[in-house]
Amino acid sequence: AAAHRGPAASRPALADAELAITYGQGEDYAEVVSRYENLAIRRLRDVGNTARATALLNKQLQAFSNKTKGRLFGLNLTSVIMSLATGDVNRAEAAVERNRALLNEARRWPVYPIYGMMWQGLIEDGNARIAEARGRYADAEKAFHRAAIFYGNAQKTASQWASPPAEGEIDRSIDWATALEGRVKVKQGRVGEGEADVRRALLSRLGKSGKFHFDTAGVLGVLVYVLQEQGRYKEAENLQHQVIEIYKGLGYADDSGSVVRAQVFMAQLLSLQRRHDGFRIALGRPGRDGSLDALDLGEAAFRGGERRVRCQFTVSHDLAERRPLAVLQHRDRAPFVL
Repeated sequence: AAAHRGPAASRPALADAELAITYGQGEDYAEVVSRYENLAIRRLRDVGNTARATALLNKQLQAFSNKTKGRLFGLNLTSVIMSLATGDVNRAEAAVERNRALLNEARRWPVYPIYGMMWQGLIEDGNARIAEARGRYADAEKAFHRAAIFYGNAQKTASQWASPPAEGEIDRSIDWATALEGRVKVKQGRVGEGEADVRRALLSRLGKSGKFHFDTAGVLGVLVYVLQEQGRYKEAENLQHQVIEIYKGLGYADDSGSVVRAQVFMAQLLSLQRRHDGFRIALGRPGRDGSLDALDLGEAAFRGGERRVRCQFTVSHDLAERRPLAVLQHRDRAPFVL
C-alpha cells in the first residue's frame, strides 16, 4: 500500500490497503493493522465510499478509547473533516470538543513532551475548520496559523515517536494549514495576502509530491477558488482543467467525490463567464435524445457521499435558459466548496 502513497491511482491504493488489512489480521493492531486502515480511510474518502470509511473510523475510535489514546487526536480530526464534507457541522464540533478535553488529560502523560506539539496542531486544525464552517474567518485564520506552527515544531521530536510518521506527512499538514489560512484571508477580503499563502503551499506540494498527487490537486483547487473570488475566471478555468486532469490521471472515477466537486466547480466558472454551452464539457454525458443529463451529476454527488443539495435537478435541451448546474451551485454552494 505504501507504494501508492505518492502519484498513484486511488482505487489501486485502496485495493492494496484493503488487502493488507485482510492479510494483516493477527498482527499488532495498533502498530500494523490500524495503519493500513488509516490509508484505507483516506482512499475511501477519495473515491466517495463514506459508509466504509466511517465504519473503519468508528472501529478505531472504539479501539483506542482506553489504550494508546494519543491516536484519538488524529482520528477526531478525521471525523471533523468527514463530518464537514457531509455538512454536519454539529458532529464535527463534537469531535473538536473531544480533542480539547483529551488534551487536558494528555498534558499529564509522560509522553506529552514528545507528542504534544503534534496533538496541539491537530486540535488547532480542527478548531480552524469549525471556525471557517461557522463563518468566523478571523478565528479560523489564527487557528490555521497556529496549527502550521505546532506541526512545524512537531518535526523536532518526530524521530522519538514509537512509530515515526511517513516521510513528508508533517510537511503535508503544514502545507494544507497554510493553504487554508490563505483561503480564509481571502474570505476576509485580503486577497493578495491570501493568494500568496496558497501559492506558497502549492509550490511546496509541487516540489515534494509532484503534479500528479491528490494533495497537489486539492491545494490547486484552493487556488482556483481564490482566483474565482477575484473575478479572474479564465485563469481559474485553466487551472481547474488541471485539477480535473490530475484526478483523472490518478485514476479517480467520474463518480468519485473529488471529480464530482471538480466538475461542478468548473461548471460554475463557465456559468460566471456566461458560457453555458460549457456545461456539456463539464458533464460529458449527453442523454439518448441528445439532451444533456444534469441528473447524472446529482446522482454521482449522492454516491460520492456529498450532503444532499437543496435544489431541483433537471434535464434540459436549452442550457442557456435552464442552466441546471448554475442552479445547483448558486442555490447551495456549501456542498461543493473546495
